[in-house]
Amino acid sequence: CKDFILYPTSIDNIDNIKKELDLPKDEEDYYLDAYGKRISFKGVRTLKRAYTKMPLQRGHVEEIVRCAQDFEYFRDNYCIILTKHGYDYVEPRDYQARLCEDLVNNHRIIALWSRQSGKTVTIATYLLWRSLFGKEENFGIAANKLGLAVEILDKMKNIFLNLPIWLSQGIKVWNKR
Repeated sequence: CKDFILYPTSIDNIDNIKKELDLPKDEEDYYLDAYGKRISFKGVRTLKRAYTKMPLQRGHVEEIVRCAQDFEYFRDNYCIILTKHGYDYVEPRDYQARLCEDLVNNHRIIALWSRQSGKTVTIATYLLWRSLFGKEENFGIAANKLGLAVEILDKMKNIFLNLPIWLSQGIKVWNKR
């Protein structure tokens, strides 16, 4: 990871980069692996099985490295969430950005926030980033009710489903709890 030189990317340019890095698809809109076979996990076209070989180029590797090194870049350019107006990129408020900075730079965090302040999305994007780019990460999601813990996991899964296939990891198990 440290051997790559990363050039600044403007937000306007990220859409062009994503278009250039899109992988080939077949006539039914399935992505194709390095051997020309369809990629899917249990019929879901945006998920790939574990150990799927991808036809990646240098640009893919540079973007993966950049996302791995910079949580903010990953969140701002690749995390798409469901909003009141449909799917859109995460636009963190100042206090959410400060929490993200604290999460990246510290091991132990206690945050006391009010309701409806965006903590679920903030934590979901951070946990997804850590699960994609961390080494042998294990997470426990606890809440006072099972439904709240499942909601955080569901948000992570929905963001994961909207990642480019070349940026996501292969799936072994895709269960609900």
